[in-house]
Order: sequence, then C-alpha cells, then structure tokens
Amino acid sequence: MLTLENRTMKNAKHLPLLLILLAVSLSCSFLKDKTSKPVSGAPTPDFITPGKSLDVKVQLDNKKTATGKITPAGGSLSLTSADGSTFKLEIPPNAIEKETEITMTAVKTIDGAPLDKNAPTAVQLEPSGLFFKEVVTLA
Repeated sequence: MLTLENRTMKNAKHLPLLLILLAVSLSCSFLKDKTSKPVSGAPTPDFITPGKSLDVKVQLDNKKTATGKITPAGGSLSLTSADGSTFKLEIPPNAIEKETEITMTAVKTIDGAPLDKNAPTAVQLEPSGLFFKEVVTLA
C-alpha cells in the first residue's frame, strides 16, 4: 500500500525531468524567428534577382608604382599617387612562403563604376593571385 510519503518520493523522482522540460520549453519561445519588419517606406532589398551588370574599366597610373622584394620575414612597400594619396602595404612575418617581388601601382581612373567621382584612391597589387597566410595591412 502506498502511503503519502511513498507517493511524494515517487513524484520527486520526476521533478528533475519536469524542470528540464520546462526549461527547454521556455528557451524555445526565445528562439522563435524574430524577423525585423521593414521600416515604412524603406525599400526591401532583393537578393534573388540579378543586378545590372557593370562594364568597369580600370586605368593604372604606370608612372606611380613601387616594387619591392618581400621575404618570409615580412616587409613593407610605400607609394604616393599623383593626387598626393599615400599608400603603405605592411606584410607581417610568415605572410608569404618565399621571397616575392610585389608591385603596387596607383589607379588613375575607374570608368563605369558607380562612384561619386572618377578620382579613385586605389592601388593594384601584383603578381596576380598573390596569397597571404597572415593578415596584411594596406593603409
């Protein structure tokens, strides 16, 4: 015959399971999809339809170049473009596997790009396909 004490002990065995189920149930309500609603009048971005293609042409300023050999110990390369913009490429140790000659060339124009003005502040790095194993800085 079950006494009140036996029933309480029997039900107490299920208490941890009930607490776990309660915790899971509550946490699921916090994980519901909480998508933001667009601001009234704001355009909704379309990530499905392909955008208009651009015919961008980059013209380099071959008079404004800098070339240097960078070793696995690291190094840097600096360049001042025709408009006075200064670029410095800093390559930390172990960023490249072998000594590599890197060329930095100032960009003169970028035609066809959706830019406010056609006087870009940019450089091109060569050789093409250059790969760094560490984070480099171009300032």
